[in-house]
Amino acid sequence: MMAQGLPREVQGLLDGGIPRDCTAMQAIGYKELAACLDRNGPLSEAAEEIKLRSRQYAKRQLSWFRREQSIHWHLWGEEPDFSIALQDSIQFLRGKGLE
Repeated sequence: MMAQGLPREVQGLLDGGIPRDCTAMQAIGYKELAACLDRNGPLSEAAEEIKLRSRQYAKRQLSWFRREQSIHWHLWGEEPDFSIALQDSIQFLRGKGLE
């Protein structure tokens, strides 16, 4: 994200008058970069903060999904096999009375 121009995008939004407290600017990456740009800090620190927040968010998502009993997980082997995933999904839906 950093190499593809996220710092320029965030700076452009701030320069364009987008408020720092708007919902979109609270997204992971935007919030950390806005804070970094405000204090003229190194982008490397913002990148590390973004990585940390992303890992924390992913962990919360997995915790939530693991608690959901209605979720049907399909676990991949070393390589994704889409034909097996399709067969598994069809069997699952048929088992639920959906076709």
